[in-house]
Amino acid sequence: MGISGLAEERVDPLSHHAVDYLEDGADALDCVRTSILGQASMFDFSEASAFAGRVEDIARTVEYLQIVAAHAVERTRNEAGKALGASSTRVAWRTGWTEETDPASGKQADPAKEAGSAAVLDDGYRNAADFLRSRLRITAKEARRRLALAGTVLPGIGIAGEPIPPQREQLASAVADALISHRLGHPDQHCTGPSPASYR
Repeated sequence: MGISGLAEERVDPLSHHAVDYLEDGADALDCVRTSILGQASMFDFSEASAFAGRVEDIARTVEYLQIVAAHAVERTRNEAGKALGASSTRVAWRTGWTEETDPASGKQADPAKEAGSAAVLDDGYRNAADFLRSRLRITAKEARRRLALAGTVLPGIGIAGEPIPPQREQLASAVADALISHRLGHPDQHCTGPSPASYR
């Protein structure tokens, strides 16, 4: 599937196909990366301009995915910490069987899930930013920037499970629609382009 096909076809947000589309897109971009240098040397101005614009569109889409990915890593690490903390404070009681049961819910404990939570947190990294720095081979500052921006432009979930809108909804919409680079939304970035204040 070509890059334009990936952009034009809608992905059901409730499906598991988004990652598959990402893999297809990565393969397509690899093909472009390995062959574009020779082709670009033969572009006329119109072709070069169109190519530059398309690349920028794709880059902004990837930047949005970077924010979502960083947030997902932090969320799952936090959830693992909460699950591990809950299991460590659980008062076990016996039902006549050998399984431990949570007296509050009456549900049997899941040792495999608890072991998985422990493995997530026992990976040698102090926090999500430290993990992202090493796993993605980026600077600690960049990792913290992505996480901070995720808290600004991505929706959240309240204590009762209710959706919470992004802190800066207009900026969030512009970033999600790949209209601007997410770097414009961070106060430490000094670059040209639309003022972040215009997307508050």
